[in-house]
Amino acid sequence: SPSIIQLFKQISKNCKRAATGLISGRVLVPIDNRFYIFEIETSRLLHIVYAHDSRIENAIFSFDGSRIITCSRDTRAKVWNSSTGHIELTMEEHIEAILDCSISNDGTQIATVCEDQKLRVWDAFDGTLKKSFHADGCSC
Repeated sequence: SPSIIQLFKQISKNCKRAATGLISGRVLVPIDNRFYIFEIETSRLLHIVYAHDSRIENAIFSFDGSRIITCSRDTRAKVWNSSTGHIELTMEEHIEAILDCSISNDGTQIATVCEDQKLRVWDAFDGTLKKSFHADGCSC
């Protein structure tokens, strides 16, 4: 299995990001359509998750470190259990590639934005679409 150093070298080469879960003591490394979860203290690989059908554009930890949110060019955003790597829910209202995602500080809402310049706000627990906005003039 790849080492955390090899993955960071690949991330740097591909201009991708790594997200750290300082509360959970883990680091999240998205590459192509999968992500890796490492334990920071030991650099031990905990999980490899084949998450999407296309490249992951962003992968983040929730503020408490218990969940991972990913978004992809496959038009889906997904929520994962960060301890097990198992999927919790999928959000599928976008019709174009999702470029970014974020989660509220209290962990109750997820925001996604896609190439059609629509920002969508989702319930973080049941995946229902709460609100959709068109971002006129946005160069997302």
